[in-house]
Amino acid sequence: GHHKQVLDALLAFAQVHEGHARRLLAHAAYVAEFALAERALAAELTERAAAAPGAAAQGALLYASAGSQFSQLGQRERGAAALQRALTLGGEQTSGVLMALGDYFFERAETVPVAAARDPSYDQAARHYRRAIAVGQVPTPELGKVRLRLAAVERRRQNPIAEEQELAAAVE
Repeated sequence: GHHKQVLDALLAFAQVHEGHARRLLAHAAYVAEFALAERALAAELTERAAAAPGAAAQGALLYASAGSQFSQLGQRERGAAALQRALTLGGEQTSGVLMALGDYFFERAETVPVAAARDPSYDQAARHYRRAIAVGQVPTPELGKVRLRLAAVERRRQNPIAEEQELAAAVE
């Protein structure tokens, strides 16, 4: 009833008032998720808000949020695409993006057959994880997991010295 009318009004205003479209769409996404429990619609609207005109840093945060929402809905590729846009728009300091991309690529690599051990997803995962560590974007509780995943990548690369270094860093 009422919340659906609010959502429809926000969407109508967003089309008419382009200068306020980002804020209106972001608010519509909030209504969709929390008042209507329409998570898929909320993700779509968050992505639309990110694409609307406005400051790059704000767009990056909205893309990061959309990426997380799509991933939670099981739309991993779409989530990764939104996260990649967040990284492009906001750079490496965009909160959580490097870690989320590292997780996406690592988990994608883990699902391919062993014959494809040189899957580029492992390289992409390692690159994102290492950048996240370098710029201080890995939460302390996650650091051990990231180091173990980097060790697993080095094992698959058949690089025992680097694997050992990552394992040693994991227990520090």
